[in-house]
Amino acid sequence: MSCACWWRFGTRCGAGRSGWWWWANRWRNPEDDLPADFEDNRHVHYAALGQPQDAGEFIGALQGKLRTPLDRFEQALAEGTTGGAAIVKKHGEPWIRVSPQAKQEEPESLVAIKDEIERHCGTATCWTS
Repeated sequence: MSCACWWRFGTRCGAGRSGWWWWANRWRNPEDDLPADFEDNRHVHYAALGQPQDAGEFIGALQGKLRTPLDRFEQALAEGTTGGAAIVKKHGEPWIRVSPQAKQEEPESLVAIKDEIERHCGTATCWTS
């Protein structure tokens, strides 16, 4: 969605300037979100998350999870069964190209959201094509 559209939506719905910053928490300091007793009870918190405390073990598990789909993708590339995906060169660098899909129908829930925004704000032209 374009900036102009967000501005229009914010001003029409009365969000004003404060509406611009609703997403700012995404870049806040994650250390502020830790419980006060995190260092003392690190093992309890890691156990609750189901994660190992050892970084090497965590990375190994993550690499294992990622290796299987990458191996399947590599095999599909070799067999030509990727459904239109291919490894190509762009500016001398390898890129994964994916064939465009046919346009899908709009989900009913999205239509309902657009209708509600239009009813509340008077416009939903930002989302219509």
